[in-house]
Amino acid sequence: RACGDCHARKVKCDGAINGFPCRNCRLAKVHCVVPERRKRRAQASGRSSAQGGKRLTVVASNRQRAAAESEPISGDSSAQEHGEESSRPGISHRTADAEYAKQNLVEFFSQNLREKPIQTRLTYIGSDLSTLGYLVRQQSTNQHVHHYPSSNSYAPRIPGRLQGVPAPNLIPKDAFVLPPKNVSDVLIGAYFEHVHGIFPIIDREDFLAQYEAPTSAPPLLLFHAICLAGSHVVSTLENTQELKSALFRRAKALFDGRYEEDRMHMVQAALLLTWFSDGGDDVCANAWWWIGVASRIALGLGMHRDVGPSNMLERDKTTWRKIWWCLVQFDVLVSLCYGRPQNINLDDCDTPPLGVEDFDASASGDEANFCIYHAKLCADISLLLRTHFSIKTQKSLSNWRNSLQSLDLKLAEWLINLPTGFRDRGQPTNLHKSMLFLTYEAALVQVHRLRLSLSDDVPTVDLLDNDRICTEAASNIIRIFQEIDKLSALQNCWFFAPSALFTALVQVQAQLRSENPIISLNAQETYTSGLRILRHLSQHWLMAASVWHL
Repeated sequence: RACGDCHARKVKCDGAINGFPCRNCRLAKVHCVVPERRKRRAQASGRSSAQGGKRLTVVASNRQRAAAESEPISGDSSAQEHGEESSRPGISHRTADAEYAKQNLVEFFSQNLREKPIQTRLTYIGSDLSTLGYLVRQQSTNQHVHHYPSSNSYAPRIPGRLQGVPAPNLIPKDAFVLPPKNVSDVLIGAYFEHVHGIFPIIDREDFLAQYEAPTSAPPLLLFHAICLAGSHVVSTLENTQELKSALFRRAKALFDGRYEEDRMHMVQAALLLTWFSDGGDDVCANAWWWIGVASRIALGLGMHRDVGPSNMLERDKTTWRKIWWCLVQFDVLVSLCYGRPQNINLDDCDTPPLGVEDFDASASGDEANFCIYHAKLCADISLLLRTHFSIKTQKSLSNWRNSLQSLDLKLAEWLINLPTGFRDRGQPTNLHKSMLFLTYEAALVQVHRLRLSLSDDVPTVDLLDNDRICTEAASNIIRIFQEIDKLSALQNCWFFAPSALFTALVQVQAQLRSENPIISLNAQETYTSGLRILRHLSQHWLMAASVWHL
């Protein structure tokens, strides 16, 4: 026989051999409960109708008794039941969660909304359409504040019962296993060296202080997610694929179990989990899924609204802005990957753009410039794709031409405003510059090729211009990947890289059929180089491997 916890986890229970509580429950420090066996009653043939009627009466009485027990009770009986449930972890957590939900609004309006600082948890009151926002406006004199402190108490949502048996925390024990210190040092170091500079999702100083302190530890969910992203770029460890799978499994178990108290950490973790490909499903898994999850949590927290007037700590305000604009970039890139609608509408956003003042001394000038100008590029693409490249716009050729001109003007303006070191293609390249122009060139190809397949509707001059832009941009994409390969940094590419390379290869392949032998020969060299890069990239991303076998 197995206890309820071991049965739920489908692990071997030694309780029947060594006695209860079993070893697993003792190690996990949870209540070990042995479910009662259900005895099968032999059905006698030829039962009388009186026996059947008696059985129905018993069933009806049992239902009435169960309904009575489910009704609210008061007095000593309530206290007694609460005491019994306190010894059962699953039920006690469920009771605490329900109590928290009941008292949430009471505690929120009982506090000093004007002066109390925001600590672990906050409440976003929504727009003026929200009833909660309407009530808060009656108390608050500052109409520009949208974020207020919430109760710092938190009850994890843990299933209370499993088939009638009190079940403790169902998060697998494997999720709490940490890699050896020397391994985690390498993974965390690789993350902050190769990933953090491009997408500063984490407060580096705060995380490292918790990680290195002997008396504290960083949030476990973030720890696994950071190690996962670090394992994607590390080159000194063996069996990194198995390591990535284990880290992803642990982080996902903690995420799904809502183990983490700080919802900001859940947004950060969801973005970091895009560094792992867990199969061919690009709808309910992988980058598209996790970016959608991160977007929903971030919008619920009000990350799209300016936190400047709120009582949030200044350091947290900076972290929020960085997370939000990283999320915007991810949302635009994943929409370009799959041609799907964006989750975020920047018309609803008033979060200030990133500036140099948001980056401390630990960030280099190239890192800060990449974050600032790549976020601006993605914001421009987002607004133009939403307003100028909708389904209605695509139905009209004149609207499409005007939209394309608007996009080209916006991209040209962005290009002119780049710092000199980034704008000048003649200067020595670096990873941040290459990554920046990878998005720029990919957007050019994907937007300008839209009407190439409908040549009957497009004037010849426009066709030639679009074809020239697409051809040059595709060649530039493969050249950028060659530069990244020379830097031995292909593993540093994020989820958008395989899609950008795929876009370029499709465009170059069309040139292979050119009647001009010079164009065809040049295209062959470019195409061969692109395939070589794709083969190397397939070692890190399943999408690249899928394109490679196409």
